[in-house]
Amino acid sequence: GMVTATHVVNELRMENFRKLFGLVKSTKRVIVIGMVHVNALPGTPKYSMSIDEIVEKACKEAQIYKRHKLDGVLVENMHDVPYLRGSVGPEIVSGMTRICSEVKNEIGSMPMGVQILAAANK
Repeated sequence: GMVTATHVVNELRMENFRKLFGLVKSTKRVIVIGMVHVNALPGTPKYSMSIDEIVEKACKEAQIYKRHKLDGVLVENMHDVPYLRGSVGPEIVSGMTRICSEVKNEIGSMPMGVQILAAANK
């Protein structure tokens, strides 16, 4: 069949994914990524914990994933509802930056990503 630009981009993404996790194309191993669902951040309607408490909880979750040898961690602001479409304020950026920095310190070389809902990480 015809190779499209979308097909090429998707292949490049998969190649980067394989490299990140040390896989070769023929590997059939499943990759398991643990989700750290960050409690509601300052400035959001459901905010109730201090930023220090939020960081501590996120780090404890990440430590569990590291201890059980998951392949990676993804940090997400799941509880910041209702989600803002396409952009978030500096309070979300700074909160997630602090949380992700401290989670990364906990997990070391383990791969880590971040998702800012909804679609604000683009």
